[in-house]
Amino acid sequence: MGAALQQRRMVLLTDLQSAPVPAVGVPLVTLQDAPSAGPQPRQGLPAQQVLLAVGALLVLVAASVFLAVAWDVIGVGGLVAAMALVTLVAGGSSVAVAQRGLRASAEALAVLAAALALVDAAAAHWLDLAGLSAVDLWGYAAWVTAA
Repeated sequence: MGAALQQRRMVLLTDLQSAPVPAVGVPLVTLQDAPSAGPQPRQGLPAQQVLLAVGALLVLVAASVFLAVAWDVIGVGGLVAAMALVTLVAGGSSVAVAQRGLRASAEALAVLAAALALVDAAAAHWLDLAGLSAVDLWGYAAWVTAA
């Protein structure tokens, strides 16, 4: 039976090799060109970017909760130092991650650092650091947002 299969194989190969070449104007459809019946790629944000954005938002919320809970315990100087440190770490991490080529992570950390800077600026005005409560609130908000 094996010899019969070998002989049939040789006949089919000979027929294929002696078959006429298709005309030049006729396009050949290959497996790569054929439309796939599989699922099409989804449009929208990739899951990794959504998770990064949610993680950055959670860190922002955690920093704000820390600020509210530790208000009386560590004092104004401790709050300023802690929030400045967290903001600087987020900004520095954004730069370090960007240098490694992780663009989405760098963007999420940069947005987190910017949001923390806004929280820091709002807290500085509310705590009257350096006499900031005397500054017009809308003018202060405009300058902080522009910066």
